[in-house]
Amino acid sequence: LAEQELIKEMNLVSDVRATLKSTLEKIEEQMLINKAAKHRIEYDWCDKTMAYDTETMNIGLNTKTNTILFKPGSTRFGEFSAPLEYWEFFCRENVQNSEAARQKSADLRGSLNAILVNGGRKLRTQADKTDIILAETVAITQELCTKLEETLRNTLQKIADMELLIDDLHNSIRKMDAAMKLAQTRLDNRNT
Repeated sequence: LAEQELIKEMNLVSDVRATLKSTLEKIEEQMLINKAAKHRIEYDWCDKTMAYDTETMNIGLNTKTNTILFKPGSTRFGEFSAPLEYWEFFCRENVQNSEAARQKSADLRGSLNAILVNGGRKLRTQADKTDIILAETVAITQELCTKLEETLRNTLQKIADMELLIDDLHNSIRKMDAAMKLAQTRLDNRNT
């Protein structure tokens, strides 16, 4: 049973490791998505900051400002100018993409938290089962060792008792030798 529980624990550890590895790959992928979304937002923010600074400066101008001049070609749109509709679309799309990336990150964090909690709980439960079975196995083994030691002592005592009995029988046989010799000598003397 202990070996089976250890095998179950080893399989569970492998499963948790594989799950964590696949989750790590998802996290790395999500980090790339987050970096791209951050880059787009920072780029948009930089553009908006520059436009805000320009508009702040323009609001401060009036007809009596000393720095106003005639500027030929200022009424045409520059190369990097965008119509208001595109600007609104780009802003909305940026916000939606960023929000989607943020939500996906939040979902991934929740998923990772659930994986860690469930994996930890499963590992702890299996470890407890394994510890219980190992403790039972150790207790049974100790009990068997105690019984074997007791049986060994009893067997050694019986062997020692048998050896003493054999020695007593040898001594009894030796004591009988003189009486046997006497009886045989007397019988032989009568027959001669």
